[in-house]
Amino acid sequence: MWGELRRLGLIGAPKATLGSLDLNELNLAFSSLTNADSNMERGLPGGDEITLDSGQFDDSEFFFFDISPSQLLRAIQKGRSESVGVDGISTRCLKLGLLCLLPYLLHLFNFLLQHSLYPEQWKCALVRPLPKIKSPVSSSDYRPISLLCTVSKALEDCFRAGRGLFGGQSSIR
Repeated sequence: MWGELRRLGLIGAPKATLGSLDLNELNLAFSSLTNADSNMERGLPGGDEITLDSGQFDDSEFFFFDISPSQLLRAIQKGRSESVGVDGISTRCLKLGLLCLLPYLLHLFNFLLQHSLYPEQWKCALVRPLPKIKSPVSSSDYRPISLLCTVSKALEDCFRAGRGLFGGQSSIR
């Protein structure tokens, strides 16, 4: 019954059908969104530059502690999205191979943190239109969503969850 109600569009999220909408028009609408617009949505001052303290930061005292295996396991197990980014890996796929991949991912994540590196592919996202209303007819009826790499989301979660990840004097100016 629930499947039929979803198919009829009576429940659940609306399906992203673009119909006769011009993809170039949609691209222009998404690319015209400015940082000021996104800052306003987040409640940040729009268009104003944020300046940091001009004092010198001594980075010799700043480092990251290694991510633990349990931290990485929690981060990957917490992932719920089944979307696939530019890497082509879903959360489900990552979870299926986790026991074999764990030592390699752990080494990779710790290496990236210790050497201040971030893979270029992880900086890319697939941008998809998501309808704001049930029957969208114009580009303004869509909002863009970014599908990120699954592995990059795991690293971000480890980083975010590890509040004690910083070593040394971690007063960021």
